[in-house]
Amino acid sequence: MPDFKATALQDGFHLRVVPVSRLRDLRAEIEAFQSREELNGFQKWIVSKYGYEAPELPFDVRSVIIAAVRYYSYAELYFHLNGREYKVYAPTPVDNSGGDVEDYISSALEHGGYHMVKANGWLPIKRLAVQSGLAEYGRNNITYIPGVGSYVGYEVYFTDMEPDTDQWRPCVTAAACSGCTVCMEHCPTGAIRPDRFLLDNARCLAAYNEEAGDEFEAWIPPSAHHATVNCLRCQYCCPMNAQANRNTAPPISFDEAETALLLSDTPYSDLPEELRRKCQPLDFDTTPGLKRNLRACFAIVDGGGKCSLL
Repeated sequence: MPDFKATALQDGFHLRVVPVSRLRDLRAEIEAFQSREELNGFQKWIVSKYGYEAPELPFDVRSVIIAAVRYYSYAELYFHLNGREYKVYAPTPVDNSGGDVEDYISSALEHGGYHMVKANGWLPIKRLAVQSGLAEYGRNNITYIPGVGSYVGYEVYFTDMEPDTDQWRPCVTAAACSGCTVCMEHCPTGAIRPDRFLLDNARCLAAYNEEAGDEFEAWIPPSAHHATVNCLRCQYCCPMNAQANRNTAPPISFDEAETALLLSDTPYSDLPEELRRKCQPLDFDTTPGLKRNLRACFAIVDGGGKCSLL
C-alpha cells in the first residue's frame, strides 16, 4: 500500500506502522529502563503486566499500527446544590469530529486487501507511540504529538500489511521541555520531579482521584482539587498544548436533583436514564471516588474560591 502513513496524515489521522519485530525491541527497551530506574511497587506491577507478543491470528502478522485518537482538552461541568453553582472540570471523551480512526484504518486496509485485529492486553502503548516516531514524551511523562498536543489516546492494530518505512528510534523527550519547568511548577502535589524523568506516581493527584475512598490523604492540598477524575493541570499549563487547549467539549450542567443523586449512595445503574446519558462520556460509571472528588471541589467554592486549571 503506497505510503499509508502519509496518506493518513493528509486525511487528518496521525499514525505509524512498524514491523511486528519491533515488539521484541520494545521489550528490550523496557527491561533496560527497569535496570536504570528505581521503580516503586505499583510501577513494578505495571511493568510486569506488559506483553510483547502478537496473538495467533488467521493471517501472518507483519506490522503493528499505532494510531492517535483525539480527545477534547476538557469540559466545564456546572453542578447546582442548595442554590449555589459549582464549576468543576472533567477530562472528556473522544473528539470524532474528524472521523473515527478505526473506521478509517479498517476501510483503507480492506481496500488494499489486508486484514487487521485490534490489540487487547498490556502493550506498553505510550512507549510504542514514542519509539515509533509518532509522539514524544513531555517532562510530565505524558506523550505529545507534535502540532497536536497531549489530548490523545492510542489504539493499536495487528495487520498483515508491510510497513512503509521503519522509523523506530530511542525514547525521546520533546525539545520544548529542555529548560522548561512549567508543568513542574503547576503540579499541585509535587509529582513531577526535577531530579529524574520518571513521574512520582505515588504523589500524582490523578492516581488518588481514580481510587475509591471517603477521604483524601491529609498531605494533598485542598486547593489541588479541580476535576471529577484525573488531573488536568500539567497538560493545561504546557506550552505545547497552547492550541489544543482551545478544543474544549461543550459544557454540561447538572441541576439540583441530579447533583444530589450523584452525591448520594445511589448505584450508578439506578440513576435516571437522562442522568446516566450525561454521565456516560465523563466516565462517572467507572470513577469510584466521584462523590469524594466532587465534595472536595465543592468545598473550594463554599470557602469562597474556585476550582482552577492553573
